Amino acid sequence: MQMFITAAPVGAVPKHLNVHEPKFIPAALLDACNSQTQRIETIDLLKSSGWEEVDPGGVGISSSYSLGKDGKVSVAPPLPLSILETLTSTKAVREILLCLTTQGWVVNDNDTLCWPHGDIETYLSPDMVVSEGEVLVAELISRGWILQDAGLWNPCRASSPYLPITPV
Repeated sequence: MQMFITAAPVGAVPKHLNVHEPKFIPAALLDACNSQTQRIETIDLLKSSGWEEVDPGGVGISSSYSLGKDGKVSVAPPLPLSILETLTSTKAVREILLCLTTQGWVVNDNDTLCWPHGDIETYLSPDMVVSEGEVLVAELISRGWILQDAGLWNPCRASSPYLPITPV
């Protein structure tokens, strides 16, 4: 007899989430397509794969291409869980932790979120960070994250080899 234990909900479709794939594509990058037709086709393809349009105000950090004026990031700065203590909503804390751990962040023994995968690709949507005010955004920016313009983001609706961790 075999038994499988999973954190996935019943009926979940297994789709591995690659930690190195982009989580956010700036609208400016999509605007650089060779033609309007190519741009529309690319956006339609991404949307059919679960990507969603987002307004300006999200924050991200990326090694694959420059998301901001400072260029590419070579090392992901650690994020102490105490940063999330500034949030007023338990639901927001859970959503942010779920998003980050699904993207590949892991919690170490010092209660710090770390990125152990080398090159980093991570993003938090405006819906997650704007509602919590400027304190969280300012803290992330001070750690190298970049305030993003509009674009498309992958909300990570897939399984991940990293078990999501949320506070009780």
